[in-house]
Amino acid sequence: MTGLSVFFFSQIDNFVRHDLSEYGLDSYAWAAEYRTNAVLLLGLTSIAIAVNCVSLVLLVSGRATQDRTVRSFPVHSANPVKLIAPTIFSAGSIALALAIIYVFYSPSPNALPDRASSILVFVGLGLVFWGGLLFYLRPEKYVKGILLDKMSLPPLESLNEIMVELGYKSKGVYLPPRYFSNSESAKVYLSTEDNPRLPTPEEIQKDEDRTLPKNLGGMLITAPGYELAKLFEKTLDKDFAKTNLKYIEDNIPRILVELEIAQKA
Repeated sequence: MTGLSVFFFSQIDNFVRHDLSEYGLDSYAWAAEYRTNAVLLLGLTSIAIAVNCVSLVLLVSGRATQDRTVRSFPVHSANPVKLIAPTIFSAGSIALALAIIYVFYSPSPNALPDRASSILVFVGLGLVFWGGLLFYLRPEKYVKGILLDKMSLPPLESLNEIMVELGYKSKGVYLPPRYFSNSESAKVYLSTEDNPRLPTPEEIQKDEDRTLPKNLGGMLITAPGYELAKLFEKTLDKDFAKTNLKYIEDNIPRILVELEIAQKA
């Protein structure tokens, strides 16, 4: 838009400097004030362009620095759906530009814009509106933080009360997938003893579907962060059970920031 403004100003400047002289405007007493305002206008426009360029460079360099901080983050292929908004917006901008240029270069400047230019204007305005609107529409569904706290904390508090009432005092031990016949299982083992003996995978696999197996002397509950871990796996397109700790260490901080769980990790 700044470039178009400079272009159309150059057309006005060309008209003032050359075309008006053909109509008998020979006195140049007005030229000093005109040139001063013209230089100020172009100078301010140049400053705006320079500030925008510097801002873009800083943004890009800041993103590059952030990318170097988190190593080996996988690069996903471009999502074609994300191209809809910029495509519509660009098409609308081009239509508006063509309509403006058509009016300025019309062979009969005193005539009203014809039907073609009017259609271009309406089409351009519609596409720009919907393109700009789609920029702010996202498929994610957001929930208010206060509502999320009220929904997520009570189940955890109830689980804690049940554990205390049943006498489970030990710290939870998160069991790796090899302890279960189903490699996607993620459960925590708790015992009534302070320093319990961890059951073997064979012992757990006998009653892995039960919450209170009799032969284990403890309880098996689904890990509270199980679904969150699955979301991380889906976002990274990686099975954590088939990777190493180094990969987790390098990529989890980026996921925490992108999912807006934390501002920095």
